[in-house]
Amino acid sequence: METNQIPVEQPIVTTPAPIVPETVSQAYIPVTQKSSNLPIIILSIFLVISLSAIAYLYTQIQSLKTQAPTPVAQVTPSPVVTPVATSTPAAASAADPTATWTTYTNSTFGFSFQLPKEVSYKYDDLDKYVETGINNAQLLVQNFDGMKAGGDGDSDFQIMILIENSNGLNMEDISSPKKTTISNTSATQGSTTIKWAKSLVTIFDVQPHKIAVVLSSKQSNQNIVLYKQILSTFKFTN
Repeated sequence: METNQIPVEQPIVTTPAPIVPETVSQAYIPVTQKSSNLPIIILSIFLVISLSAIAYLYTQIQSLKTQAPTPVAQVTPSPVVTPVATSTPAAASAADPTATWTTYTNSTFGFSFQLPKEVSYKYDDLDKYVETGINNAQLLVQNFDGMKAGGDGDSDFQIMILIENSNGLNMEDISSPKKTTISNTSATQGSTTIKWAKSLVTIFDVQPHKIAVVLSSKQSNQNIVLYKQILSTFKFTN
């Protein structure tokens, strides 16, 4: 029996060709050195800005020249008013305690004087004056109501004013007399006896009649101060 042999295909063995690295030839690119333009750019920008500023200023100046000037209002300074010091009654009283007092005037015998408001009671008998004989003319000025020879209370104040006639002042001799000047007028001061008590007396040496002012109430310090203040206000016209 004939055997049919099937030919066996032999594998083809391929030997790879050796890989030869490809040589790349680089083209020569010439490098051209560029010049720097930065300073030129900066200078150009500066010039543009400067020209713009100059053009703006020129435009503003021309605009101001064409505008009408606005009138400036003239301010007239106000006059300085110096305040005038006004004296109030309280201030006047502090500087001069007699500034607010009232004035008594007797034109017959030519004298006047001032009194505080609390010494408001007056008993005026000077119209009884007689040139000869007994002279009962007197003026009582006091701070209490009632006609009496002298104030007996601690708060009483009274002065008695007498006009001398040909018989004198009708009072005892003045003790411890002392010459002085009051309100530019010569006077004699001392003490006399009123109601068996020593009382201050001041006699103004005026013509044609001397005038006596007696503190006929208690001789307290307060009364003496007020008595002297009243004496300082006496004025004579004869």
